[in-house]
Amino acid sequence: MTVATALAVSLIAFFVGGSFGSFANVVVYRLPAGLSLVRPGSRCPSCETPIRPWHNIPVLGWLLIGGRCAACDSPVSGRYPLVELVAGVMTVALLHLFAGGLVETETLLREDLLTTIVFPSVLYSFFAVLLLVIALIDLDHFAVF
Repeated sequence: MTVATALAVSLIAFFVGGSFGSFANVVVYRLPAGLSLVRPGSRCPSCETPIRPWHNIPVLGWLLIGGRCAACDSPVSGRYPLVELVAGVMTVALLHLFAGGLVETETLLREDLLTTIVFPSVLYSFFAVLLLVIALIDLDHFAVF
């Protein structure tokens, strides 16, 4: 049960981090261009077709479409799943750091779980992804916003 618990918690943390990474991709692309971070929703940069929800799942969505737009077949940069992967791995690593190792069933039953493990992990993950966004914008434009 402990291995299954650790795996399940790690997968949830990875999905949360991957979602942070997915939004980071939006910020890296849109912020320097002066575009809204919220509207319109995710779309293909080539044909502007909205991305289907199941194609927007961190890392898996890119694999599902084979790295190409489902509508116009233009290539989708491998940077998108890479950023999601890095953000997901960072989030899992930070969760286990704050938990003091693999998250076991006993850890999930702690009264201070939210304040000592979950909240700090999410907060540090957010800031780590923010640093990733700054680095990528700087890499692309040699300017930090």
